[in-house]
Amino acid sequence: MRSASEILNDFARFQLEKDAIARKRLEAECAEREKDAEEKKYILMARSRPATVSDYKEWLDGFVLRGGRPTHYYDYCFNGWNFIVVLGKEKIWIPDLCGSNSRNIILQAHTKCRHENIGHNNVYFMADFSQIGGWVPVYKDMIGFLGESNGV
Repeated sequence: MRSASEILNDFARFQLEKDAIARKRLEAECAEREKDAEEKKYILMARSRPATVSDYKEWLDGFVLRGGRPTHYYDYCFNGWNFIVVLGKEKIWIPDLCGSNSRNIILQAHTKCRHENIGHNNVYFMADFSQIGGWVPVYKDMIGFLGESNGV
């Protein structure tokens, strides 16, 4: 007859093996998701350029003057990190990028997009100064300048 210690040791060994298999499966799934996100991000970035403070401020001016309300204030200047302007006139697909892969995407007035799930991205439409994603920050260097770009 087996002792309790032997039974518990077998149980622990089984659990460790089961956990190791699950961990390997999860690592493989994470690697695949990261590869997929990098490919999607590459396709998006190939059709865009880094946004400038003027790009975002122009959109923000139009948004605010049409009754929109910012969601955040940052006590530092706009640095363009993670903001891009999509180039070209053809329709672009917005991928469902999440976390550090996500982007803040400014679409020029003539650029159309399609999307199913935007992930953690934010999309700012110059055509009507609307947005999807819910994040509308104001940066320190934009205060005092709202409403002065392009006669909006």
